[in-house]
Amino acid sequence: GDVRDARFAEGLAPAARELFGRLDLVVAAAGAAHGPLASDGDTLRSTLLEAPTTLLTAAASHLERGGVVLAVASQPEPRLGALAELYTRLRHAVAALDDSQRPRGVRALVLDPGPVESPTGRVVAGLLGHRAPLPDAGDVAASLLRQLPMAGRGTP
Repeated sequence: GDVRDARFAEGLAPAARELFGRLDLVVAAAGAAHGPLASDGDTLRSTLLEAPTTLLTAAASHLERGGVVLAVASQPEPRLGALAELYTRLRHAVAALDDSQRPRGVRALVLDPGPVESPTGRVVAGLLGHRAPLPDAGDVAASLLRQLPMAGRGTP
């Protein structure tokens, strides 16, 4: 499915909880800053702001106490242009979600791993003037997941 489809995004957490019996972590990490997607403002907005916000908001109510919803977003660096605005708006949406879910013991966090090796990461790195080789996205994700405090760890 496509997480830009709100019905699909809203159904992911209940389906995962039904399949695994519980849900402790939901991560929204999408990119669309390259190729034809980068020139379409509606696609950028739906991919980088609306889809993660819908997914994380819908998922939060299905998380166990101690659960985490996590949005991956770059710093809203002005050199990123329209991307900076979308990242800023996503950060505000996640902060509001954190405020609303904290009484339930669920956290909503934003993670900025910096540019990683991917088409989007290369665009962001170029805009920010990074010259060094970018780290592998899978290695960064694995390292970050090991550092997340969670009530229990399951198998995806």
